[in-house]
Amino acid sequence: MNDHYFVNIFSFGIFTTTSQRTPDKRKHQIGKLAYLIEGVKEFRSVHGIPLQILADGKAFDLESLMALIFNGETAGGFHLAPRSSIKDGMFDCLLLQRRNMLFSVVSMLRHLLGGRPSQVKHFRARTLDITSPINEPTDVDGQKGADFPLHIECLHNELRVVCPLSEAPRRGRFAYFKNLISKLAWWRTR
Repeated sequence: MNDHYFVNIFSFGIFTTTSQRTPDKRKHQIGKLAYLIEGVKEFRSVHGIPLQILADGKAFDLESLMALIFNGETAGGFHLAPRSSIKDGMFDCLLLQRRNMLFSVVSMLRHLLGGRPSQVKHFRARTLDITSPINEPTDVDGQKGADFPLHIECLHNELRVVCPLSEAPRRGRFAYFKNLISKLAWWRTR
């Protein structure tokens, strides 16, 4: 995203930068309640964000209260896209369209409970270009994100993760030999 990388979620709009604004001291004193207090403060400054979006070559305009672009099923502990996969090379994108504030909040809650409200636009894309006349603060995996305009691209299979093989014995016909070979292969890579 704009020459920066993220693993889980990129977001902007209502409640998406709450973790950045919540004082660390308050987080340690009262835990998750600190985020709730900071989130309630955001209701005073709720505004729509006019967006021009190009997703895998398809263009559309939208006024959004919130945008979540993530890789996998969950973001922030919520199951937002239960049929998605971290392995498919696609982002899941959720945009909460701005209409009546109460209706918008109810629509997002309905989505979280498995409904499909029309006010929550859910689509999948490999690349996104997003522009806006407002330079809205963004959040990348809980940290300050990039400025608009945004170019976001899913780099499929580009991150290699290396970890030791499990020490649990394998079951099956040649379990002992398979386990021995696995340990030797792990030892050679160290």
